[in-house]
Amino acid sequence: MTDWRTAPLEAAIWVCVDCETTGLDVGEGHRVCELAAVKGTPDGPVEELSSLVNPQRPLDPGAARVSGLSEAQLAEAPLFSELAAEAEAFLAGAVLVAHNAPFDVGFLESEFGRVGLQLPAAPIVDTTVIAQSILGLPVRNLAGVARALRLPSPPTHRALDDARATREVLLRGLSRLAAQGAATVGDLMAELFPRVPSGLPFVDDPLPVLREALAEGGDVRLTYLGASGRSERVVRPIRVEESRGLKLDAYCRERRAPRSFRVDRIAAIELLPR
Repeated sequence: MTDWRTAPLEAAIWVCVDCETTGLDVGEGHRVCELAAVKGTPDGPVEELSSLVNPQRPLDPGAARVSGLSEAQLAEAPLFSELAAEAEAFLAGAVLVAHNAPFDVGFLESEFGRVGLQLPAAPIVDTTVIAQSILGLPVRNLAGVARALRLPSPPTHRALDDARATREVLLRGLSRLAAQGAATVGDLMAELFPRVPSGLPFVDDPLPVLREALAEGGDVRLTYLGASGRSERVVRPIRVEESRGLKLDAYCRERRAPRSFRVDRIAAIELLPR
């Protein structure tokens, strides 16, 4: 089992993923229709995985306009179940990177869950946060970030081009961090975690456990005080960010979809074994 917190930035394997989907909401049954991943160390050669995916449902008109994909193209593509083993092996042993990670991670977890699998345990790095927190850019979307950085491989709303662009954003962020003295994946995860004061309303401060879960790529069990009352959830944390207070974005195992949680509403938290 990799100790990601001590893994050197230059030696770690990073896999940048992107999904094109039939629509925006995995909770409404939308599916992945194109998957791509670009994997390698920062300075080494890269491997690429790319495939159209038969989503077994129609494309929303908006999704078709954005990607340019057609239902005729997708009808001839393999099902995700036919790609799952290869995709799982490709992602294993690498830090998972995505731009607006809750979106892509939510869809990937949903697709893997349909065939009885889960995404391999590893830290999740969101290049949206890298662009803002480390590179100091005022834009969030990948196209805007690519323009601001003058990337050689601009995104096109196709999975492989966007995964390549995501890797370029990652490399710019790693270079900036290395120049500032960061040396490990743990250093990167610490930089991406909001700098917040302690003093949350519950006895068990959830922040240390969330930091550990994000650094190691594990699930947690939350006791959460939501609008409908007290509940327990098993979730995979994806990122914590400041948005009118602290917000946890995570993939909820019960709902099989991404969910957001107010950190100050987490009454108890437990890191689950990997």
